[in-house]
Amino acid sequence: MATLQQLVDAAPQSSASHRELAHAYAAAHDPEKALLEAQSAVQLAPEDKPAKLTLGTMLISAKNFDEARRLADDWATGSPQDADFAELQGMVASAQNRSQDAVDAFQRGLTAHDNNVTRIRLAMAQAKAGRPQEGEKTLRSWLDANPKDVAARTALGQLYLDIKQFAPARDQFAEIIRLAPDNVAAENNLAWTMLLLGQKDDALVHARHAAAAAPEAPAVLDTLGVVLLQTGKASEARDSLEKAAKGAPGVASIQFHLAQALAQTGDEDRAREILRGLLSNPEPFEERDQAQQLLTQLHG
Repeated sequence: MATLQQLVDAAPQSSASHRELAHAYAAAHDPEKALLEAQSAVQLAPEDKPAKLTLGTMLISAKNFDEARRLADDWATGSPQDADFAELQGMVASAQNRSQDAVDAFQRGLTAHDNNVTRIRLAMAQAKAGRPQEGEKTLRSWLDANPKDVAARTALGQLYLDIKQFAPARDQFAEIIRLAPDNVAAENNLAWTMLLLGQKDDALVHARHAAAAAPEAPAVLDTLGVVLLQTGKASEARDSLEKAAKGAPGVASIQFHLAQALAQTGDEDRAREILRGLLSNPEPFEERDQAQQLLTQLHG
């Protein structure tokens, strides 16, 4: 950011410098400054396509969806065959939960330029629109021609997970590990799907390997903790989940898993405290009913 700011200071009329600084601010999780720089880039070069795309992306990041939609629709109308503007329309629609609009936009983008990123986004939109089989077809047809595409295979595995088809999800993540043995996310997902399929011992092997490769990653530590709980290793599970909860204090599922471990290792007071905190928050999470049941069992 410091280097790019120097470039902007040296050439304040350079749209490209402002655009690159916007990306730097976005990477640093400063959406407000990123948006300001993107707006400057477009003001300096109103017809510059990269500047427009940057501004659209930054508006989405800043949750200014109405303005993002207005601009994306305007740019797409002016360039109806442009894949990038269609993609931007789809991204805005996805952010606004307009699933069918997202599907339509990504399909237009794919017609103009077939690629894995648009296919992944289209498949996600199709699944969100209640048509996961179409999403599966979108990704499978790409993978038939590009079997080593890890990103597309990851998306297919996640799609299967989301619709609770655990065996095909497991197969996708196992294939990713074969293609990319150091892919920690895939191994973590493989461990989770194996656990869901009742393959606890194999799940534990992969969960331990993933945690060894990413010992500070809350999601990985959470998976390891849950697998350890399911294999009767509550004390070790508690250690892993304590670390996961500390790294991701706002993730309800991790907090719930920690409460489970605490209950199983005799610290019922703290387990009740965590569960009460989770259940007092109106935000939904998948295991809310289980959390309520556990609190009832602990006489909370």
